[in-house]
Amino acid sequence: NLELVTWNPTNNAMKTYYQYIDTWKTNPSNFPTWTSTNKKGSSPETSFLEDDKVNTLMLKNFNDNNCNCTSDDIQCYSSGTVQCDKPIGYDTGLNSSLKVYLYDTTNNTKGAEVSYAKATNGVITNLIPGQVYYWELESNTKTAGLVKFQSERRILDGGDVQNLRDLGGMPVDTDNDGTIDGHIAYERLFRGIRLKSSNSVTELSNLGIDVELDLREANSDSNRLGTYTRVEAQNYYVNPFTTANHTPTTDETNFYNMTRAGVKEAMEQIVAGKNVYFHCRIGTDRTGTVAWVLEGLLGVPEEERVRDYELSFFYGLVRIHRYHNEKPGSTVGTGKERFVYMHDFMPTNQDIYNWYMFGSDNVTADQTLIANFRSAMIVND
Repeated sequence: NLELVTWNPTNNAMKTYYQYIDTWKTNPSNFPTWTSTNKKGSSPETSFLEDDKVNTLMLKNFNDNNCNCTSDDIQCYSSGTVQCDKPIGYDTGLNSSLKVYLYDTTNNTKGAEVSYAKATNGVITNLIPGQVYYWELESNTKTAGLVKFQSERRILDGGDVQNLRDLGGMPVDTDNDGTIDGHIAYERLFRGIRLKSSNSVTELSNLGIDVELDLREANSDSNRLGTYTRVEAQNYYVNPFTTANHTPTTDETNFYNMTRAGVKEAMEQIVAGKNVYFHCRIGTDRTGTVAWVLEGLLGVPEEERVRDYELSFFYGLVRIHRYHNEKPGSTVGTGKERFVYMHDFMPTNQDIYNWYMFGSDNVTADQTLIANFRSAMIVND
């Protein structure tokens, strides 16, 4: 007669940010301007994030004044305390080693132990939202409980693999009629940063990941999953279209072909039954661009694609910061564009489909690949 505890691992800053970013869909054309004289995004325009909210929410505790980061891209310490954001785990209060199992609520029976659950010092993370789990003390199996995670996303504690999340759970509009009718399957597509150590390999393997898709240029990393594929991708400048106001540059054409190849590789691996982890160096720009396309091909609405793109902000790392309001050509910060570029370029899922099909040399084969990718990844609600 164990009591089921429902737990939301999403941190409060992220919950608040979601509330504000949802208002973006009411006026997606307005974005605050980022200027060198006002770094906090003040704008004479009415933006989907009001200036005071940008100042207090976006920057508080997540900038380099409050996060004294080292030169390592994936470390962030202040007085010995890790400041980088992580999902809030369920604390059993026992400060001991635990085991976590699936739980059958129909028969009230303990199922198989799950390797993807982390239970450090009595705190449980990495559970799949909606699934009921049974946990018990390793030293005393009579001390046990039931827990179910409910959250917007499955954001993962991967040790030194940060900025790590499962794309599972994202809502999809399968017939593009404006109504959510399904979601992306869990445990299939994951995104994050490069593998830093042998522990990185262990962490990802425990999540059931089969294939590592590296979107960087050639590198010499020795820490790789057993099945490793490198398909170099680029971010932002991937517009191959000739229009009245645009003639693609050589870089845009080349970058389009590279990024499209990365998207295609991810889909092919999924259709082949593999679970895929795709990444660049810090899991934000190249990874974010590929994620934008994959999510759009699956039918994820734009505001949800923006949410996913912006989630990289919540890791408190100076070099991972991606402020929502930088526009193309900005010289502020790292000088990179943010999701604004993707919105201006291909906001709708039809735009994303057209972008992918533009480079097709076999339309029937590509249409079949997309259809099979959707079949493998979408769970109808």
